[in-house]
Amino acid sequence: MKTTLATTQSPTQDLTEGQSEHFTYARKLQTNVRLHLIAASGFMVLMGLELKRLKKALGETRGRKTQDGLGISWEATVKANLGISDETATKYIAMADGVKTRVAILQELEAKLLAAPLSDLSDQEQEQVFAAVKDSTDGKTAKELMQEYGIARKDAGANLDKDRNKGGNSTKPVETPEQQAQGWFGSVTETMIGLRAADATKWHTLIYSLPLTREEGKELTGNVSIEDLEDELTHWMEVVQQAKARMAKAMHASKLKDAKAREEEARKKILEGKAIDAATEVIASTEQYDTEAEAVEAANMHGKEELQIAQFNSFPHFHILVTAEERAAAALLYADATQVIYSGPGKGAGVKLTHVLAKPTKKGTGK
Repeated sequence: MKTTLATTQSPTQDLTEGQSEHFTYARKLQTNVRLHLIAASGFMVLMGLELKRLKKALGETRGRKTQDGLGISWEATVKANLGISDETATKYIAMADGVKTRVAILQELEAKLLAAPLSDLSDQEQEQVFAAVKDSTDGKTAKELMQEYGIARKDAGANLDKDRNKGGNSTKPVETPEQQAQGWFGSVTETMIGLRAADATKWHTLIYSLPLTREEGKELTGNVSIEDLEDELTHWMEVVQQAKARMAKAMHASKLKDAKAREEEARKKILEGKAIDAATEVIASTEQYDTEAEAVEAANMHGKEELQIAQFNSFPHFHILVTAEERAAAALLYADATQVIYSGPGKGAGVKLTHVLAKPTKKGTGK
């Protein structure tokens, strides 16, 4: 069965004005690069279909037994088996969901694709899937496809293509928080404003064309309703109006004369406060136990997942910190007033329990 999603044969190109014959081979290579990138977008969609099936079959858990008995989280499973992060796997799945909304055969075969690998379909069904995916992704690279479905931000300048790894040796510039915000919200807002301003009739028609409510159990992708829009826009308006009011109040209270400086000072104070509030919620939701022995027993239930057992200040509870978010929250709230009782894989907590950090002598910023 033929499964190729794009050819790698480079077309013959006639020289156009300004082109040199010295670059002929380079142009052929450039063409093949794009063809391979386009082919990759199709295979990423197929990967998304399979990952969605696996995620449903194994269950998305954190530190608890999966249905196949691996005893590790979905994040750790994809990392161990494919060498990719949960974020990357999620993007593959989102690409597949985006394509599915435009491809009838994928919708028809969804139940089969969630129940068994693509290879279990009949030869005819497999051919239909490959042909449909190729048609849907034809001419688009993975990046272009993700931008089209809103999975990736549209290019908003050179800063989008940068090294986000702190401590990396890249010379690429690092985005400021404002540049990140513009990257995320800019293209979305432009699309919304552009549609409303350019064609108000079409804008109204599209809204009225949506169903009033989404059927129970239906995913949001491809099934958005008027109520979904209302709910999301309501959340946005609450936060936007709150941000506007808080920024105005903080700027008014500032003693700085320069308006831009007042805005920066206000923003910094508000975001610092929100970060502390968010960290407090994260720590409050962590697993907490009265005794060290109970914490160790619970930690071992996480299998080989990396975690920490910690105490903050003189608080009696022992917290199990599993995610990077939880450890970052602990560092923000308690700084050096954190006593890490154990750091390592959950299965090792019972036999290798050691106090990694001594109890601090000075009091931290405990909440």
